[in-house]
Amino acid sequence: MGTGSRRRARKRPAAAPLREARRALCESEALLRLEHGVTRCLAKAGSVSAALKSVLRIVCEAKGWDCGRYFAADETAGELRCTECWGRDRPALRAFIKGSRGLRIARGAGLAGRVWQSGKPLWVADVRKDSRVPNPLLAETAGIHGAVVFPVQSAAGIRGVLAFSSREVRKPEPRLLLAMEVAGRQLGEYLRHRQVEEEQRRFRAGMDASADMILLIDHRAMRYVDVNETVCRTLGYTRDEMLAMGPQDILPVTREELQRTYDEFIADPSTVHGMNSRYRCKDGSTIPFESTRRLLRTGDGYLIVAISRDIRKRLETEAALRESEARFRSLTQLSSDFFWETDVRHRVVQLENAPAYNESATHGAQPGKASWELPSVKPDAAGWAAHRAQMQAQQPFRNFEYARLGADGRARHFSVSGEPRTGADGSFAGYRGVGHEITEIVEARERIAALAYSDALTGLANRTSFLPALEHAVQRAKRNSGRLAALYVDLDGFKQVNDEYGHDTGDRLLVEVARRLRRTLRASDLVARLGGDEFVVLLEDVADSAAVEKVGGKLIAEIGRPYPMPDGRPCGVTASIGVSLCPDDADDPRDLLQHADAAMYRAKQESKNALRFYARPGAG
Repeated sequence: MGTGSRRRARKRPAAAPLREARRALCESEALLRLEHGVTRCLAKAGSVSAALKSVLRIVCEAKGWDCGRYFAADETAGELRCTECWGRDRPALRAFIKGSRGLRIARGAGLAGRVWQSGKPLWVADVRKDSRVPNPLLAETAGIHGAVVFPVQSAAGIRGVLAFSSREVRKPEPRLLLAMEVAGRQLGEYLRHRQVEEEQRRFRAGMDASADMILLIDHRAMRYVDVNETVCRTLGYTRDEMLAMGPQDILPVTREELQRTYDEFIADPSTVHGMNSRYRCKDGSTIPFESTRRLLRTGDGYLIVAISRDIRKRLETEAALRESEARFRSLTQLSSDFFWETDVRHRVVQLENAPAYNESATHGAQPGKASWELPSVKPDAAGWAAHRAQMQAQQPFRNFEYARLGADGRARHFSVSGEPRTGADGSFAGYRGVGHEITEIVEARERIAALAYSDALTGLANRTSFLPALEHAVQRAKRNSGRLAALYVDLDGFKQVNDEYGHDTGDRLLVEVARRLRRTLRASDLVARLGGDEFVVLLEDVADSAAVEKVGGKLIAEIGRPYPMPDGRPCGVTASIGVSLCPDDADDPRDLLQHADAAMYRAKQESKNALRFYARPGAG
């Protein structure tokens, strides 16, 4: 053989490595196209669901998988749940996908659970021969053999698991596995980004929906970093104008004074820390406000959150109340506003009005008519019947109140006092008395009563407003054949907090307990503070006692979380809860509340930090 032939014979074996290199290059290009395809679909997706379905479809079509599933991680529940699937249009695969939807897998269970636990991918050539598969019958029915499972993770941790299945036995492909891990990280960051966007959207919507002014202040720059629509609407500035200013620009306080105040607040953060002052509006006017401040940590700095309420109407109401009370005190020192007399049949025969009451008093009484014969707003028929019986019995009365509609359609309220009068022969001749209009006093009284329906410390409903609400809820339950639950909550160890740290700390703890109760419950659930460390929760339309027990367990867990104390030590306060059901235990509101109270005392006596349902005496 010649020299040239020998040289050609030595070169031929190099063809195999070249083909292998070309295959590897083609495979690398295909995987790169896969990664780019995943990136494009995530960029174009209009929703998280659409993005997940697109990723599943692209991977399946590009690499020959028959079905893809996404399992979302629920850290709280400690389980994965199948939320999205894609598969080729085959009857067996459709059944496989249907059986997968809503599937829940515990951490460490099955292939997906193991990947979630370890954070590392798994490639199984044939799932029918792998003992780690929890439901081999489902895969066998669909003809599934090969499977690859890998985590979807972001910088914040694993957000879920992607699982792809094939009807063929598939040996591990290291390059494909690497590409899928990259796709998993892309998807994880996308999901984290969308979650942040959704949280920001909800935060913005919540801010703008608030009737209070909400202002976020950068502590270092002393500038507003965000404000809600209520701020702009109330003060007259645009949002851009507000973000170019700081609190020193609209408050009657210097920047240095504010800086010192904020420094003190940061050094001793408290959930209840505020001020009463005046904001300067764009038109130069000022409005009074009361503000609560909260502290938010952001990276290496702080944001001061000021939640401010325009109190102009409240101050006007308070001034009106003070004026009304002063007027009432002066009226009580004057003689009667009008004088009246009746005959033996209680018909008005004489009516002398003071000059200020010439018009209004004629609506309170009318010559020739008995008081109950005229149209009235107040009292009701029973009230008039009682007053009539008292007069027919010839008994004196004082401060009988009634109301009639005036010519202007406004209800006018009057108070009258009277006593029987006798004729020359000593026989009953009728009544004589005095009266005055009390419309402003009644309206002021009603406004004062309205202010008394909330607990001043926590902002929750108080006993005054809770009892009527409980009665109405019981009536609704009866009408709708429904069930409601009263949960009586009493704090364990609260007295020790008061004794050791003082009442101010105790008050702050009660405010935090109220906040945790409201945060744990539905918006429709009623929460009230009855006094001291006693709260009551009213749950309507409950299915059964198990549902109530679940809610009660959440409340106990939430209240039992530690509370920071002024000395930096965490404080443990727990809750004993008593439950009474309507109509199971009682259909009378006061009995229902008493039963819940009794069940709460039983919880305290037996163990504390527990929930007990009301048990009838002798019920075992």
